[in-house]
Amino acid sequence: MGRRVTLTGAAFAGILSASWSFLPSFVSHTLSYRGAALPVAAAPRRPGDGRMPETSPRILIADDDASVRRLIELVLRKSGYRLTFVANGLHALEHLQAETPDLVICDLHMPEMSGFDLLSAIQRAPGLARLPVIVVTAAGQPKDVERALKLGAAACVFKPFAQAQFQALVRDTLAARR
Repeated sequence: MGRRVTLTGAAFAGILSASWSFLPSFVSHTLSYRGAALPVAAAPRRPGDGRMPETSPRILIADDDASVRRLIELVLRKSGYRLTFVANGLHALEHLQAETPDLVICDLHMPEMSGFDLLSAIQRAPGLARLPVIVVTAAGQPKDVERALKLGAAACVFKPFAQAQFQALVRDTLAARR
């Protein structure tokens, strides 16, 4: 933990992390999904009571692409996280002013407020500067990744991403925060 790791090769395509430990046995694969539904919450329920566990980590996802939001929901739902989805950085910032999640996942290029601007706002906000943010982007430009990491992103993931790697990155980022 705490080392800068650059993942290379087909098995690690699409992920660059500022401080992430990983197991080298991941296999790269991508799920293609074109659903447009915007899920409101996604976590397994406790048997019998119909409510989500209160101790489950809360994750805020900001992405303007409904199919990406749906894919992230499909990937993370099975891990039991409480998920909240917004369509841009401005709505993410509004949500952060009302409730602080355990992790933010955001796109870099969104309308109204970009992921870069959201990262800057998080770093300036009292009580949010230590909030981990994973950036998910289709751009994949080294300058964008470098800028996001300088603005405080914990990691950058390129679309399309491997589900197992993404789940592990989210799990490890949440574990590092505790």
